[in-house]
Amino acid sequence: MKRTSTSSIFLALLFVWCPVASAHPHQQQVPADPFLWLEDVNSKRSLDWVTAHNAATVAALTSAPEYPALYENIKRALDSQDKVAYPQMVGDRVYNFWQDANHQRGLWRRATWDSYLKGTPKWETVLDVDSLATAEAVAWSFVGAQCLEPENRVCIMELSRAGADSTEVRAINVVTGKFVPLESTLPDPRVRASRVARNELPYIRAGENRSLDPALDGIEQRVPQLSLLAGNTNARMVKLHAPADADVYMVLDQVIVYVHEPWNVGGTTWEPGSIVATSVGDFLTAKRNLKLVMRPGQRETIESISATRDYLLLDVLNNVCGELRRYRHTNGGWTVENIRVPAMGSVDVISTSATSNRFFFSYTSFLQPTTLYLADDDGKLTEVKRLPATYDAKDLTVEQMEATSKDGTRIPFFIVHRESLPRDGRNPTLLYAYGGFELSSTPGYGTATGPAWIARGGVYVVANIRGGGEFGPEWHRAGVRENRQRVYDDFTAVAEELIRQRITSPEHLGIMGSSNGGLLTGVALTERPDLYKGVVIQSALLDMQRYSHLLGGSTWIAEYGDPDKPEEWAYISKYSPYQNLKANTKYPEVLFTTSTLDDRVHPGHVRKMAAKMESMGQRIYYFENTAGGHGNGQTNEQRARTLALTYAYLWQQLSGGPHM
Repeated sequence: MKRTSTSSIFLALLFVWCPVASAHPHQQQVPADPFLWLEDVNSKRSLDWVTAHNAATVAALTSAPEYPALYENIKRALDSQDKVAYPQMVGDRVYNFWQDANHQRGLWRRATWDSYLKGTPKWETVLDVDSLATAEAVAWSFVGAQCLEPENRVCIMELSRAGADSTEVRAINVVTGKFVPLESTLPDPRVRASRVARNELPYIRAGENRSLDPALDGIEQRVPQLSLLAGNTNARMVKLHAPADADVYMVLDQVIVYVHEPWNVGGTTWEPGSIVATSVGDFLTAKRNLKLVMRPGQRETIESISATRDYLLLDVLNNVCGELRRYRHTNGGWTVENIRVPAMGSVDVISTSATSNRFFFSYTSFLQPTTLYLADDDGKLTEVKRLPATYDAKDLTVEQMEATSKDGTRIPFFIVHRESLPRDGRNPTLLYAYGGFELSSTPGYGTATGPAWIARGGVYVVANIRGGGEFGPEWHRAGVRENRQRVYDDFTAVAEELIRQRITSPEHLGIMGSSNGGLLTGVALTERPDLYKGVVIQSALLDMQRYSHLLGGSTWIAEYGDPDKPEEWAYISKYSPYQNLKANTKYPEVLFTTSTLDDRVHPGHVRKMAAKMESMGQRIYYFENTAGGHGNGQTNEQRARTLALTYAYLWQQLSGGPHM
């Protein structure tokens, strides 16, 4: 679930980044790993191995007839100036971060409201990240910024070296465009800070940070308490009486609590996924007069939370389709109205303000390009910008279907295909899923997937398996630790349903996943190699016996379990892909991708898996981006190259027969 919040009574909102816990000492004998040397990321031996494998893969896949057109189409889409300039509402200005062919690292810029809404913004550059990178000889990436109200002259920003998760915090005067010293009262760079009001009640949130993008998983950190920073001078910390894993927001004088675990308070147990509220005063004095704001239905969950001056905004998934609801506290209770948005798509609140009830949100679906809307105070919607279509969708349709998992659980999935799709089992089909960290896989217009796969006649499938957040915290918990196998059973069930429906067959079915999703495709490869012809494993966890000792892996033990505890390794070992590769088994020709500079999921996972498969006589493709962090690269050229290689591989593996 993704959650954001602003409110007129915030003063300081702090996200604390905890230091990574030290790894547990091994409690069991680990067989010698002949490929352990590949974990030494920058050793000459490792980089020579990478260089050789990159060269072989690039030579093979760039010679595919599809590659040139794939690369050009993807690069053109990424470089297009006709993109949504997503707004950040800051006082009387609209801010935006922008990347294109001439600004590979990006510009942080601002414009007046009037010029922005007229579609002819007159942009003023605040920070040129390319110029900064050149001047400081550092491959900076812009992470985000928050300005200090009410003057909005100084903004606290985060910069990342080469796309890494770790960041550097700086302060910039947006009028002069010059960096200024950080205030002595601000925390050290491990803390994200923003001040969004002055001379009001301040609030500090020390808790988890959940990503908006499934590609950015694994960074959630949980800390032992929530605290309020009380007072503007001589501030003091006041411990809040709320669960440590709760998410807390404020709208006017109301404290809003999103409940992750069952919370028994005042004789009432609030269910996971619910939102409850009470006044600030009552909350601080531990009065237990909480009132229900919303309890999601069986097939609902709250995907994001944000706030305007007077309203609580909830992006709700209803059977994995986005809805937008606006709640207001009146006469001691909460009223709700639905903001009308198109069906079978995804909604994302983009920017709100603590001083206004208007806000920006986006809508997208598999067939509608991302569209930005402005909702006025009265709820009236204005379409601000719609991206041009990157492929012709007039003969396409979207279905929502279900598969039955091994334990009888209904698993929904979306399927995008031509209306005239023949059910003959010969359609090249790409199945994607994530299944972890309570992140939901929702409908979206694929900038690369559309022209590179769907428009060329491929069937695209997105599965909503357990471990994700599609139906709330319980859906997530049903697939963690000792229950992890359910995630993989769900994925297998969807693959088998596609085959049973004769949409495709094992000879034409491919799967793709990144990070935790790469672990998913790695398990699918080792558990059911007979089901797939193409397997793409991107920036993945694969050696689950070593994962907690590599980079920040120890912070994911709550998700997967601790492999250093024999009782937990007992269930992890049953699915860990690296340990479950078997000799004399026919596997698909896998495409592995990763990044040398990935500081979230260690590239050693993918390197070792590829090397082990090769040692068994398996043919593999391997491409390691030598720049960029946890993804396809930093620049559009790097991203386009990796994506074009990926789709060239998929067409090579899955095409055939009269449909192609």
